[in-house]
Amino acid sequence: MLEPAARPDPDAPALPPGVGEDWRLPVDLSCPTCRYNLRALRLPRCPECGGRFRWQALLNVACPRCGQHLGAVEGSECPACALPLNWQSLFESAQPRHFDQGYEYTDRPFRAMLAAWWTTRRPKRFWDRIAIELPPNLHRLRWYLGVALALGAVTVLGPLALAWYQQAQAGQLTVLRLLYGSLVGWLAVCSLGTLLPLITFAALPFFTPTMTRFRIRRDQLLRCAAYGCTPLVWTAAIMMFGGILIWLGWQLARLAAWPPGLPRAVWYPQLFDINWLLDALAGGGRWPGLDVVDLPFWLNLLVVLLLGLGGGPWCWRFTYVALRGYLRLDRRNAWALLLSTQTIGVLALLAIWSSWGRFLRVAGYWLAQSGF
Repeated sequence: MLEPAARPDPDAPALPPGVGEDWRLPVDLSCPTCRYNLRALRLPRCPECGGRFRWQALLNVACPRCGQHLGAVEGSECPACALPLNWQSLFESAQPRHFDQGYEYTDRPFRAMLAAWWTTRRPKRFWDRIAIELPPNLHRLRWYLGVALALGAVTVLGPLALAWYQQAQAGQLTVLRLLYGSLVGWLAVCSLGTLLPLITFAALPFFTPTMTRFRIRRDQLLRCAAYGCTPLVWTAAIMMFGGILIWLGWQLARLAAWPPGLPRAVWYPQLFDINWLLDALAGGGRWPGLDVVDLPFWLNLLVVLLLGLGGGPWCWRFTYVALRGYLRLDRRNAWALLLSTQTIGVLALLAIWSSWGRFLRVAGYWLAQSGF
């Protein structure tokens, strides 16, 4: 009686079609999980830790005709231009992907973090450099996310603290007036660039059926969320640039004559004067009390545009490329997740703005009763 044929293991490592039996990895290349040297191996499985990967992803293989990245391709032709692929020739001529050059695995994380802040401006190119086979470095990603959130908090609260200090120096610290118009408008603008990216990536883990179907881990979502908060850093950089201008103006003002009729003790340049936008958002006017020296209009406009672009088109583009290119979801599910998360984000912002207006009324009544 014949024994039944053994079923092939679906999880067994496999090579792309056309790779010869005598092929071995001819270069030094570290395992992305345990750093074991994979030189002279044939099958894409680490003998040290058992991790599976794709040689085409580790070797950074691209189509020789159209340049399409082939890290996730296992067929015999390029998915972009239909060019027949000679995988063995591509493996032999490819340059290995150096994982230690990225932010998560470099020996110089601060310098790599600065580079990541710049390269994320182009989502497609950024995600092409990160293979899903590369395990996320959770410690580094938490640091990246924490720095972005801290800088975002400075961006939102910095102008508010400055305005509060101006009111205190002028002897008109009336919290009810300070919270009336400009604060609402400023928070409305900032929430578009800060809260929308956060809500977008925070909502992804709640789509459990899709996450389970594609076997997406939470550490991979953390990688998407950490890099997705980069617009907070961009806006903080503009804040820092504005602060330098304020400092320079302060030093020049000490050398030159003070503006006529302006007391020396209360002259503090206002970092952002976006009342033209606040009037439309909050229906209010200028802060009552102290008139201060404003920075150029173009700087204020640049900050608002960065907040709007970071919370809008860039966030949408970055999220879609992360879902489609990095996490390798099909187009239908990627679009479904994108539209769902953005709908949740917009509704959450509307709820926050509505609740904030109610909070102002309650806080104003409480402050009035307390004698402030």
